[in-house]
Amino acid sequence: MTTAALPSGLSRPAPLVAAATELSARGVYGLIWVDQNLIITATYGRLVDFAEIGEHVTTCLPVFIGLEAEILALKDLDGALLDLPIASIMTAKAPTPKLNFTALWSPAENQYLVLVSRSGQVSNVELELSRQIRARLIAEAEVTHKSKALTKANVELERANRDLEEFASIISHDLKAPMRRLRYMVEDLQTRAGDLSAETMQDLSGIRIQSQRMSEMLSSLLEYCAAGRKEDMAALVDTSVLIADIARSTSCPPGFSIKTTGFWPTVETFVAPLDLIVRNLI
Repeated sequence: MTTAALPSGLSRPAPLVAAATELSARGVYGLIWVDQNLIITATYGRLVDFAEIGEHVTTCLPVFIGLEAEILALKDLDGALLDLPIASIMTAKAPTPKLNFTALWSPAENQYLVLVSRSGQVSNVELELSRQIRARLIAEAEVTHKSKALTKANVELERANRDLEEFASIISHDLKAPMRRLRYMVEDLQTRAGDLSAETMQDLSGIRIQSQRMSEMLSSLLEYCAAGRKEDMAALVDTSVLIADIARSTSCPPGFSIKTTGFWPTVETFVAPLDLIVRNLI
C-alpha cells in the first residue's frame, strides 16, 4: 500500500489535512486512484488495504463488475458521481464492514478517484431480521418469565394442598376420637339401662347412629380431599336413597316433617360432597 504524503512546505498539517489524516488512520474512509485503463495506481488509508496497486479495479472491487462503461463515462460528465452504497468486499482475512463506494473523475490528476467510506446504514433485509430477532428475544423472555411464575404458583399450590391435607387429617382425627368415645358410651348406657323408657332408648339409638354417621362423613371427606385423582372416587349414587337417609337422620323441630316427592335419579358423582351439600340445604 502506498500512502499519499502531506503537502510539502507545511511545518504542521493544516486542520483539514490533519482531520483527513486522522479519519483515514482510524479506518473511517480510504481513497483509491484508478487510471484510464481502470488499473489501480495508488491507495490511501487502511480501510482500503484490500486494494492492490497494479490490479484492475474490478479485481479488487468486484462491486464495479459490469460498471466499467459507467466509470469511463465519468470523464466526460462534469461533476458526475457513481455511487454504490452498502456493499462488502470479501478478502483473504475476512469480509470488510459495510462500505459505500463513490467513483468520480479527477481532472487535476487525470485519473479516476474512488472514495471508500464506512456505511452507517443497514439494508431492509437486515432491519427486518434485526426486528424479528428482537421480537423473538422479547417473546422468549416473556415465556421464561411466565414459566417461572407458573412454576412458583405450582410450588405454592402444592404446599397449600399439603397444608390442607395435613389440617384435614388432624381435624378428622381430633373429631373422630371423641365421637367414637361418645358412641361407645351410648352403647354401654343402652346395655346397662334396661329400665329406661322406649322413647329414651330410641333417643340413645339416634345419638349412636348420628355419631356413627358423622364419623363416616369425616372419613369420606378426608379421603376426598386427599385423593390424588378424584375421578377414581366417583361412584353411582341413588339420590332417592341418599335423600331418605339424610331425612331420617335429620332432627326436625316440633311441627315440622321432611317428605320427598318426584323422581330422584341415579348419578355418578362423589358421595361425600353431595351428601354434605344436600344435608346443608335440608
